[in-house]
Amino acid sequence: MDFVRVFYSPLKIDYNTKKWVYYFLAAIVLSYITLFLNFHYHSGEIINAITERLSGLSPEEKEKILKMLTVKSLLIRSSIGVVFTAVFQLLFFSGIFYLILLFTGEENFSKALFTSSIYSYIKAAGRMLSFLLSLIFGVFPFKTDLSIFYGGEGFIKGFLSSLDFFTIYGFVICAIILKKDDRNSRVYVIIWLFVLLMIWAVLMGIFYRLRS
Repeated sequence: MDFVRVFYSPLKIDYNTKKWVYYFLAAIVLSYITLFLNFHYHSGEIINAITERLSGLSPEEKEKILKMLTVKSLLIRSSIGVVFTAVFQLLFFSGIFYLILLFTGEENFSKALFTSSIYSYIKAAGRMLSFLLSLIFGVFPFKTDLSIFYGGEGFIKGFLSSLDFFTIYGFVICAIILKKDDRNSRVYVIIWLFVLLMIWAVLMGIFYRLRS
């Protein structure tokens, strides 16, 4: 089954211009399941995390926001956000994959869209796994990025937080799918994706440094 095979044998995934819809819908379904389960088991931690971010506001602003800070309202807003985030991520990475295909001599937006939907699916599966691990180990949120190996703050913290395991794994899978018939080009695609990831990590590191 391709929904399982994509994680361990991406070379056997059949490229189909219409299949991207299935992966995209699967990503949304997994995201909603994870969202509802997180609110069911961790609503208190979620509200506390948001409350901590309000420490810099005036008492009037803080009180106004706290009145709207209910599990129901947060769940509704988060549910709407899932769809918008999924669509934005699909289009954003489709554009990136399409540009990479152009640089490697292939003009095929449908393949970029197909690969982007698979990336969304892998990321959604990663969030689901993080939730399951949070239940098993009693840690919320359960981090799957490299910042778990660093206890400090600032630039390095932000940099490592951007290097999530499922982001890295998803990029490798996407590179294989984009160039499954051309091993040499596949290496260049992986390099391009990791250069972009490093640029993003540096920007996030700078953001964390300025914020701290």
